[in-house]
Amino acid sequence: MENPQTPQKTCNRCGRLLPLTDFHLNCQSKDGHSSICKDCVSLRNKNSRKVPGANPDLARFTSRQLIEELRVRGYRGTLTYTQEVKL
Repeated sequence: MENPQTPQKTCNRCGRLLPLTDFHLNCQSKDGHSSICKDCVSLRNKNSRKVPGANPDLARFTSRQLIEELRVRGYRGTLTYTQEVKL
């Protein structure tokens, strides 16, 4: 007996033909799977986490340097930051 071929679908974002296991389940679509593959969804989510209007020049500073730099640039207000510690 031959193995039946795995059902495939084309991603609407990247255009690749992929097996249905590479698509999230979606009960609202006809075939029960999302129209965008998991890789494209992951990439979209990763890119959406970027803060719009963020200044990439300020990203190179440490927290203390950033506070001092903002003071020099004339920022007046309340600054709050959270320190993350990895063990």
